[in-house]
Amino acid sequence: MLKRLTMGRITTGKVIQRCRAGGIELDLLKDDELIERKMIFEGTNKYYYENIEPGHYSLKHAHDGVLWRKEIVREDVIWENAFPGETFDNTADKATITETLSEIGKGEKVLGKLALKIVPGKESGKIIVIFKYENP
Repeated sequence: MLKRLTMGRITTGKVIQRCRAGGIELDLLKDDELIERKMIFEGTNKYYYENIEPGHYSLKHAHDGVLWRKEIVREDVIWENAFPGETFDNTADKATITETLSEIGKGEKVLGKLALKIVPGKESGKIIVIFKYENP
């Protein structure tokens, strides 16, 4: 079952509220240390965490809930390890990992999904958090 966010708390059986109005923050941690906090703003549906290197990562709702946790390895974030023999293209948005993290919406109405993908780079990768609205 997907976790869902509501009123600044992660629970099961609810949906993200007010995320389009900047009601939540997302924290990226590496080895349990905060790397970067992103405030969510209405009209912005993609959030980028750059310079991702191998390690243990987690994405949390800034107040109290883990949305995603994973050990990231070289094959996830370094192009030549992820796609051996392929020419590096820094304009490519070719992901090694794509996961749905939660449903998003207003009240009990589901409006879309919160997703995450990891895109490898030449020396480090990036994590992209995406708000995919299907029923705005």
